[in-house]
Amino acid sequence: MEKSGVVLGIDIGSSHIKTTTLHISSKKIDFNVYPISYITGKLKLSGTMKGRIEKLIIPALDATLSKYSKKYDTVYVNLVTSLEAAAPWYDYLSKFKEIEIKYENVILHTMTNSLSVEQLTSLKSWQYMSSIHAVRYIAEKLLENGMLIHMNSASTLFIPVLSGRAIPMEIHYSSGVALWVGALYTPLPSVSSNVLVFGKKSPSSPTTNIKLYKALSLIAKTEVARALKEYKSPYQIDSINSSEMILQFIGCFPNKKYLNKITNTPYNLHNQAKISTFYIYSTYLNKILENVLMVLSEVDIPIDTAKFLVSGIGKDLILKDALYLFADQLVDIETYIPKPYCIFLESFGAALSLYEYLTSEKISLTAGQFWQTFNGGENDRSPER
Repeated sequence: MEKSGVVLGIDIGSSHIKTTTLHISSKKIDFNVYPISYITGKLKLSGTMKGRIEKLIIPALDATLSKYSKKYDTVYVNLVTSLEAAAPWYDYLSKFKEIEIKYENVILHTMTNSLSVEQLTSLKSWQYMSSIHAVRYIAEKLLENGMLIHMNSASTLFIPVLSGRAIPMEIHYSSGVALWVGALYTPLPSVSSNVLVFGKKSPSSPTTNIKLYKALSLIAKTEVARALKEYKSPYQIDSINSSEMILQFIGCFPNKKYLNKITNTPYNLHNQAKISTFYIYSTYLNKILENVLMVLSEVDIPIDTAKFLVSGIGKDLILKDALYLFADQLVDIETYIPKPYCIFLESFGAALSLYEYLTSEKISLTAGQFWQTFNGGENDRSPER
């Protein structure tokens, strides 16, 4: 069936709202991202699923559609989220029906656990609307056996693929296929409960409010600055402040002198902060690698033929180092999908799956077909080129 208008993949995350737009007729692709605070301000969100829908997802969706519904005749939306928002005891579907009534030219869809696309307001039962489904959709297009590891700013997905099928394990972010740790905004106590200072391991200070990107800026300033820019983050690097916060995290007072009994001179505290940051970083890398191995073991993926596809804002900053044992089997997803779409894979996967659903087209990513079709081939990043 011939379709017109735009396909809009929307991913509502814990820190940002991401949208990928595919223009059905002109074959153009666009992308936008903005902080979740754009919608919530300083609102303290309820910890319940019902609260997340009413105070975040519906307002975020409403604000997004208020822009797109005015620009296009028809807007086909595929909505996914990393917020475990749906619950069987809450009639959330009525909220989305109200959205469709408000925007008459908008048709809402979501993805199910079977990776099928369905009209959201026609569902008879609740769905998680999980962004994991959108990433699984991409994983099946690119892998036969292995795993897609996708690291966001505050979460990481581990998508196992066996015989060309993305295994539908638990879809919650508290499960083994998803962890609430990412590349930028993860609190440091969630990364490591221990630190290294003056040659000894000791417990960290859990009261220090420091995010991972601030710590990593001490040892990889250029890379962190690039990641913040690519993620359109509102934050910037402050090396002096980061060093002082790391010292507090490892239990040191920045202005106090600590005697090195070996050299009989005061310790260089800035150097101690850097060394401890490397220790924390190595702990984090091992945590990611351990989870990869656990998922491989549970699914029983053939390790000798497995490929490891890395994507997201953390692919260059963290994942390539974490998977050092599999360096020869590692594939950067940017080989197939250019930035920014490989960074914000959830909204891209949501848009592409809905486009294929509406047009009945099947688009290969490995052969470069997508980039030859959209934007006139300007972004063709296939391996053959």
